[in-house]
Amino acid sequence: MGSNYKKIKYETQGGYGSVEQKNLYIKSSRTNDFVSFYDENGDEIFSFDEFADFNMGEAIKIALTNWNDEKMENVSIEEIKMIDKIQIDEDFSSPYCKICGGCGEDGCCSAMICKQHPDGDYCKTYLKDLKFGYLMFDEIDKILPEDSEFKKKYEELFDKVYDLVYLKK
Repeated sequence: MGSNYKKIKYETQGGYGSVEQKNLYIKSSRTNDFVSFYDENGDEIFSFDEFADFNMGEAIKIALTNWNDEKMENVSIEEIKMIDKIQIDEDFSSPYCKICGGCGEDGCCSAMICKQHPDGDYCKTYLKDLKFGYLMFDEIDKILPEDSEFKKKYEELFDKVYDLVYLKK
C-alpha cells in the first residue's frame, strides 16, 4: 500500500502583530482512504478515514464553508468548559440564545432558527422579523400582475416553500 507525504506552509499571528510561518504535514495512504495531519513537532493533530458515512473531512469542510449547515449544532456551557478548559461561573453570560443559539443581531442569524420558547433571549426580535417577512410576502402577492410570468414563478416558489415547511416529515 504505502503512504504519500506532503507539507503546506501557513501563517499564524505571532507576538506583537507579527506573522509566523509554520508547516502542516499530511500523510495519506496511497488510496487516500486514511489521512493524518501533524504539527511541526510531528505530533498528530487529527486524522480521518473515508469509511464513515460522514467523516471528519466532510465535517471540517462544512465548518469552514457553511456555518449555517443543518449539521452544525450549538455548543452547551459544559462543552465550552471542556473546550476552553476554564472554570465558567454559573452566571456566565453568553450573547447567544440558550435555546436556539441565535445572536439577535439584525441580518445575522435567521429568524427561522428561533423556537419561540418562553426562555429564549431574542424571540420577540425574531418574531418581528418573521412578521416583516410575512407582510412583505403578502404585499408582493398583491402587486404582481395576475397573468404575468413573475406571478407564475412566484406561485411555483410558493408551492415549493409551502411543501418544504408544512409537509416536512
